[in-house]
Amino acid sequence: MAKNEVATKKLDMNELAAPDFMKKYGNVGTESIDASSVETPRLVLMQALSPEVEKHGAKQGSFWHSVLELDLGASLKMVPIYAEKTAVLWRPRTEGGGILARQVGNRWEPSNTKFEVTQGGRTIIWDTKGSVAESRLLDWGSSIPGDPRSLPAATLTVNIVFVLPERPDASPVIMSFSKTAIKPANKLLAQLKLSGKPSFGMQFVLSSEKTSNNKGSFFMPKFTMDGLTGEEECERYFDLYRIFANKRHPIGAVETDDDGDEVVAEGRF
Repeated sequence: MAKNEVATKKLDMNELAAPDFMKKYGNVGTESIDASSVETPRLVLMQALSPEVEKHGAKQGSFWHSVLELDLGASLKMVPIYAEKTAVLWRPRTEGGGILARQVGNRWEPSNTKFEVTQGGRTIIWDTKGSVAESRLLDWGSSIPGDPRSLPAATLTVNIVFVLPERPDASPVIMSFSKTAIKPANKLLAQLKLSGKPSFGMQFVLSSEKTSNNKGSFFMPKFTMDGLTGEEECERYFDLYRIFANKRHPIGAVETDDDGDEVVAEGRF
């Protein structure tokens, strides 16, 4: 360390207890800010190329809290509060990325709109038409019309709101699942549907497990049943469920590749 260099340690604001003289003020200063203006924290599974691994020292296979900027480890207890499926039509990353259209109900927003993109060295037109079904942009072969082996033009995403019982200071959080990671999310949703219980009545352990494909090794989320929530927790979680169920906009999607790159579409509710 250089002579005049000052050692600094990243502080977790939730570890800083408010002194007695400060407690009387509460959250003065943010009372005019409602939930629609606040970024909902995200939980992101770290991969080899996740920027947080290099910038903040997060560990591969651990879960990163986007607002607290904390590595929460590779295993967390969680309670699913609310889930929704949506689809996003992304501009190809070779052209700068970003959202072209998102699913709202059974339609794209914007609907009846044509987008010109370049795929496989060809100029392609993606047409959102009058409905998601009519556009067929979620079908295999739609990213390059005429090539049935090409991927769907749009990406189906499952977004789930969690509470972390052991980290109430870090709750709630949203985690998005797409591409290969959508399989464990769909399995979790199937278990919730078949249980006959409210989603927030069940607790799971969210962990990561290493797997690989032709692109290399990466981490996948895994859910393990861990019991039921208590009466008091159930009532509290139901209040939170209603906030998300009655939101004005879809929960934001995150586009992720197995190498950990990600783009947040929207992070508010």
